[in-house]
Amino acid sequence: MENSVNERVKLLRNSLGMSQQDLAHSISTTITSISRIEQGHSEPRKNTLQKIAKTCNVNISWLINGTGEMFLNGKPEPAKTIVSVETDLDNQYLIKENEFLRKENEWLKDLVTKITGNPNFLNGIELGGFYKEFLMKLGVNSFNTVSAVA
Repeated sequence: MENSVNERVKLLRNSLGMSQQDLAHSISTTITSISRIEQGHSEPRKNTLQKIAKTCNVNISWLINGTGEMFLNGKPEPAKTIVSVETDLDNQYLIKENEFLRKENEWLKDLVTKITGNPNFLNGIELGGFYKEFLMKLGVNSFNTVSAVA
């Protein structure tokens, strides 16, 4: 049994093989918050303790005052696995999103090249300038139209 709730949070995290980032992510808080709790610079709020208990399958009595067994129904699978799966899914999504944006960018360049007849039309043009110049090529001379289009 550890002396303080702060020490028990750290003990729990270490026994599950989680980093501070893993624990923070699993209970939707910041690494700084977890670090401050573990170092004793702040006391965890009631809702934070409840999230930790629920997420890590921990006996809330043990977490708050050190009584009873640490885990309910035995030690759970490390939450790090859950975080890793979520991170992998996020990374896969970002890869697909980046691929989509790259293809969309190529499509836009092809379209601009076909309309302007100049494959280098986009080189060195700022985004705002691009829209103005592009619309002028289409015969739209009012810059106010740009905000309506964008």
